[in-house]
Amino acid sequence: MLQLCTGTFGQPRCFRPLWICSLATLFILLLGSGCSYHSPQLSTADIQPGTFINSSGQQLTQTELREQLQSADYILVGESHTNPCDHRVQTEILQLMAENGLNAAVGLEMVPASKQPVLDRFNSRRIDVNQMHKQLEWKRIWGHDLELYKPLFQAAQQAGYSLYGLNIPPGLLDALRQKGRSGLSQSESEALPDQIIPVPEGQKEELREHFRAHEQIMDTSRKDTDLERFFLVQAIWDTQMALEARKVSRRTGKRVVILTGSGHVEHGWGIEHRLKLLDPGANVRSLLPWREEEPPADSAADIFFFCPAQHRSRLGFTLEFNTRGAEIVQIQEGNRADRAGIKSGDVLLQAGGKDFEQIMDLHHAAIKARQDNKPLSLVVERRGQKHLLHLDLDRTPKSPS
Repeated sequence: MLQLCTGTFGQPRCFRPLWICSLATLFILLLGSGCSYHSPQLSTADIQPGTFINSSGQQLTQTELREQLQSADYILVGESHTNPCDHRVQTEILQLMAENGLNAAVGLEMVPASKQPVLDRFNSRRIDVNQMHKQLEWKRIWGHDLELYKPLFQAAQQAGYSLYGLNIPPGLLDALRQKGRSGLSQSESEALPDQIIPVPEGQKEELREHFRAHEQIMDTSRKDTDLERFFLVQAIWDTQMALEARKVSRRTGKRVVILTGSGHVEHGWGIEHRLKLLDPGANVRSLLPWREEEPPADSAADIFFFCPAQHRSRLGFTLEFNTRGAEIVQIQEGNRADRAGIKSGDVLLQAGGKDFEQIMDLHHAAIKARQDNKPLSLVVERRGQKHLLHLDLDRTPKSPS
């Protein structure tokens, strides 16, 4: 079964195209695997990427979207971190708000709150986005392709929207995963939020599923060994971002746009749940990307924007999961994928000698090839012919997919 997995909750989430969900839909529903049935109202065939719809499946005009955002104190915009379309839409949201005179501050999951002095230098135009990237230690702390985020940061700066780091230091989350709260050092314990709002009951079953998937894919040295610890990490993660967003709201007196992984937004379980406890009466609006051909579940968010399931790989290409399969829709010129002869329009069939079914297959194949000091072998289909290609992984980042 082919599926696109992107990171939320510290491990992949999977989005299945509708063509996978056809004959087995009822069986899949009974298993709770994620393909849900709705009465036909709106299909992705009817709309373009970047189109906004409300929770009833009705398309929103820019005026209607602006009115929804204008009334909000906090605006949560979810993303899959490697999806180019998601980031384009986030950028367009900031531009739309600026064009309509909506004041805002922008909170970032991507940046720990401890790195705020770097963002302050960017906000005051003392450094540019490339200098900010280096001073934030972007590759080490966040790791996802800066090129996906650059237009967003530049749009915020052009609009006069200051950027604020919301996250907890990643090393502290790793320490929690590995040692639990009781195993933290005094300095690590002091860096935790003073108040930790537990995971809501409605979210626990979904987190249990993520925990089981997490155990299967993580290296043994990084596995969470306890479900309650897994809940605690999620609670601290979301509480930290909500607390920081509340501080930004108080400090600036502006609405706060929070850019974060979709798992921290959906169903109001994550940041929104904490914000409503920390800032009673605040108006929170949530926006999520929508991948499937069927209308999204109306309880997941207030507003949805259509973006196809895509993944920009560090290997130098962008995959889109569509009716053809895992289609390569863009090649970064001069990158290793380009040098290996991969072409836009190729469909990825195998990675490392194994059938390609999800993004983690590419990740694991690249890791193994790198450990074996060999090129990564990929089989692609091009105009009905299969081609075996080899990617040179010299100087490949630690997590190459």
